[in-house]
Formats: sequence, C-alpha cells, structure tokens
Amino acid sequence: SNSGGNEEVFYSFIQQYFELLIFCIKNHGFKIRHYLISHKVLQQIFKGSGIQNKSVTLAMLRILKTALKSHDEFLIKHIHTYNTVSYTHLTLPTIYSVQI
Repeated sequence: SNSGGNEEVFYSFIQQYFELLIFCIKNHGFKIRHYLISHKVLQQIFKGSGIQNKSVTLAMLRILKTALKSHDEFLIKHIHTYNTVSYTHLTLPTIYSVQI
C-alpha cells in the first residue's frame, strides 16, 4: 500500500512541475523558450508520455497546447523540427480540438 502512496506523490509532483512550466511559458517568453529549447525539455516530457495517469497526460497536453498558443515562432518551429508531437501519438488537429 505504501508504493501506491509513493506513486500518487510522484504523479502529483510531475503534474505540479508541468503546471509551473505552463505558467512560465505564458509569462516568461524569451527566457523559458531558451530554457525549453536548450535543455530539450519538451522532448523529454513527451518521450515519457507512456505514463498511465490521466491528470499527468492532460497536463502534458496543456503544455503543448500552451506552447502552440503562445504564437512563439521559434518554439513552434522547435516543436515541429524535433517532431515532439510524434511522441504523444497524436496529431496536431487532435490536439487543437482538445478542450482543456
């Protein structure tokens, strides 16, 4: 039963980290773009998209949606160039249609 509690704490931590990234994307344009690109954060997040937790999965989609809605050409080009979306096994039209 303790491992279930640890798993829940882990998922909660990951979700909070994703929410922090979303806040940074919305409020800290250049600096967060540089950080996300230089540290390949988005690739790392979506490579781990096999997590079977609905809240974490939705938070990952919110990150991608926020990045795309930021209209930051460099960030969008980075997402496209490194094919970040393919890690999610979703297509862009599917992501745009998600109401989060």
